[in-house]
Amino acid sequence: MPILPPSPQHAAPDTWDTLVIGDDAYPGEATVEISKKYNFEKKKAAGKSGEDKTFKGVETAKLKIKIRVWTDEDYQMLVGMIKKIDPVAGKKKPEIFQVSHATCTARNISYLVVVEVKGPTHDRKYTYFEIEADEEQAPTNKNVGIGGKVGGNCGDMLKQWQYIRATYDAGATVRELDILNGTVYALNAQNDPTYLIAHPEAQVAIVKGKKARDEKQGLLYQMELIRQKMMLTPCPNIPPGITTFSTS
Repeated sequence: MPILPPSPQHAAPDTWDTLVIGDDAYPGEATVEISKKYNFEKKKAAGKSGEDKTFKGVETAKLKIKIRVWTDEDYQMLVGMIKKIDPVAGKKKPEIFQVSHATCTARNISYLVVVEVKGPTHDRKYTYFEIEADEEQAPTNKNVGIGGKVGGNCGDMLKQWQYIRATYDAGATVRELDILNGTVYALNAQNDPTYLIAHPEAQVAIVKGKKARDEKQGLLYQMELIRQKMMLTPCPNIPPGITTFSTS
């Protein structure tokens, strides 16, 4: 049973911004809406008003994903990731991708097939893409899964964990410095109402610090989800660096 993330308004709102599709951790902020419903066959009842309904199962869950970015660096990164999942003419069968997001965890969805991609759209403040997808079952053949390979097996989970860890480590120094600067400026502003007026650079540093903190917590959350999945599978010969990993 996957660990549920805290609700958005409580301990960790940043985890609800973090989306992973395949082996890509998407930049910016992502929102995911999921709908599931029963499927009934409806027939007009003979000799009476109303209709008869015959239960036909549960329809495939529908996902609506919106990813927004506000820096050119994140936009360029996002465009490159979108190209990997964009519907392409001539493909015999669309790929199944593993997906990780707080909403998907809450609704027990681990895999999807992309149906439609809209964007990029710009609204003066943000640039965003919209993705519509259907839930899928775990892939069972070599044509589908993480990055076009079989998703959900131990080797792919290990690669995904290592990829996210490498991303985490690569930006660690700058990220921690931004967090520290943002914290210092925020404390100064808290103690002096006029501080932000006298120090205009403080607001920029506080925003950068929050973004760095959110990014750090999001990456740690993704690594913990994969670690737990590897432990529960269970996967043999998990490297000690993963089994002893801690987000604290």
